[in-house]
Amino acid sequence: MRPQAGSVVALEEARGASWRALGDARRSAAERREALGQLVLGERAVPEDTAFVVFGSLAREEVTPDSDVDWALLVDGLADDGHSAAAHRVRALLREHGHKDPGPGGLFGGLAISHELVHRIGGDSDSNRNITQRILLLLESRSPVPKDVVRTRVLRVLLKRYLVDDFGYAMPPKSAARVPRFLLNDIVRYWRTMAVDFAVKRRDRDGAGWGLRNFKLRMSRKLIFAAGLAACLSCKLRPPASLALPEAETEEDYATIMAEHLLSFADSTPLETVAWASLEFGARPHVVADIFEPYDAFLGVLRNPEERSRLDRLHPEEALRDPLFKRTREIGNRFQDGLSALFFATDSELTEATQRFGVF
Repeated sequence: MRPQAGSVVALEEARGASWRALGDARRSAAERREALGQLVLGERAVPEDTAFVVFGSLAREEVTPDSDVDWALLVDGLADDGHSAAAHRVRALLREHGHKDPGPGGLFGGLAISHELVHRIGGDSDSNRNITQRILLLLESRSPVPKDVVRTRVLRVLLKRYLVDDFGYAMPPKSAARVPRFLLNDIVRYWRTMAVDFAVKRRDRDGAGWGLRNFKLRMSRKLIFAAGLAACLSCKLRPPASLALPEAETEEDYATIMAEHLLSFADSTPLETVAWASLEFGARPHVVADIFEPYDAFLGVLRNPEERSRLDRLHPEEALRDPLFKRTREIGNRFQDGLSALFFATDSELTEATQRFGVF
């Protein structure tokens, strides 16, 4: 079984839970994505060799009233100055209709070039911007436009690059699936990069916005890493049945089948992937509660304008005296405990794989 839309709802119903903030955020995301899709389609703002892709809370289905629209035009075609003009047109169009610009940093609100994402993995040419766009394209991206051919094509090529260049990945018998270490190592690298950049931003911005970034790092940023880890481990623990078919005879066949398997995770939200893992590996009710109740509380804080603003203004020196910050720490600690229990104390095979591939 692969992750699919509705896994969070299915888990909520199975546990008799009520995660109201999650539901509100999911509905808000669906409404906003539909409106964005109709807008860019109606204005014919996106060239045929590009995809209008959204990231962040809009892609994760965690929209709050103050959410940005993090977007990029994903280019998968010949060099054309018209791509830059199209990005300017989309940016102006979104502003005209009252959508907030992406946050500072320049990662979103412009072009993302498929050649850079696919061919510059690692080494000096792999910039912070490039790895961020690449991993987020894999772990938290959506296209509001139906029949998203370009994004899907780029994702397939990118995933096959990770699999084909993972030396020895397809060497064992085709029924003996393995964890794609090249991909997993890049996901781990990005997670650690986010943690390092968090410290750098605190210094560079003199603590401005620190409290809100701290909360997000401990919750939504950690969530996308957990989802990426689960996706990679699934290749070994829950491989697609088609690996055993006679058609899966060559290394090319193997890479194609596993890329399609991983694509199903790329087309799911991080929460859906973690919900899938909870259902698939039989997480106990208290483990599910320790993951999804604090995440619901996290979105509840972000959906509260007063509390969000207070966190955004909070400086590190004030944090330990602030009741709201103390509550966010408790939420983050419980979420961490839930994820730890899922990966290390739920299923023996999952625990062994997490220790072997996720730690060492």
